[in-house]
Amino acid sequence: MKRAKERRIDPNIISNLAILIMISSILGGRGLYILYHLDQYRENPLEIFAIWQGGLMIYGGILVAFLSVYVYLKKKKLPVWRIADITAPSLALGLAFGRLGCFFNGCCFGKPTQLPWGIHFPPTAEASYFFPDQSLHPTQLYSSLAGLFIFFLLLYIDARSTKHKARRFPDGYLFFSLTALYSIWRFGVDFLRGYEENAYLFQSALGGPITINQLISLILLLASLVMIFRLRKK
Repeated sequence: MKRAKERRIDPNIISNLAILIMISSILGGRGLYILYHLDQYRENPLEIFAIWQGGLMIYGGILVAFLSVYVYLKKKKLPVWRIADITAPSLALGLAFGRLGCFFNGCCFGKPTQLPWGIHFPPTAEASYFFPDQSLHPTQLYSSLAGLFIFFLLLYIDARSTKHKARRFPDGYLFFSLTALYSIWRFGVDFLRGYEENAYLFQSALGGPITINQLISLILLLASLVMIFRLRKK
């Protein structure tokens, strides 16, 4: 809201967007998870609504939230990409806090490791169901630190752009920097993540199987780089 005010956008717009993003991201994250686990819900379709049992995929949340916000801002005749830039650092910070939640919940865990910072999760955690009594990569904490790094990097990019007004980046540059940086990180960290078998798509030339999230990351990275290139030309 503070960043919105500095950029001549009504801070109340950000309040409305926060509610819209929270609702649409949960629906999108749940929807993609269900789509990818249809066999799990065919026999008990009412479990689709049991969101308290877990089952969200971040890219589903990102996609549906982005589309919802885009439609909302267009209908209100508001500058989509300027507002996207306003929210970009906050989204990165949200990733940092959100992954701490994953760590405390014992989901989004890593593969077994012998490294000294490997984590033994409690027997009741989902991580222990897949890898009982094993030390695992704390990929949730890796991702939380990555979110913090991206947060500060975006603030730095934004500050430099604001300082040199003659070379100021056009609207949208900060947002697509966020999506590019996150997709690079997500593609890499997924090689350390533990997944059920149906999450893997095919074997990669890098020596490991590719997940659905890594494929989405590559598509998102390509789209982000195209948009950054177009904005730099502008």
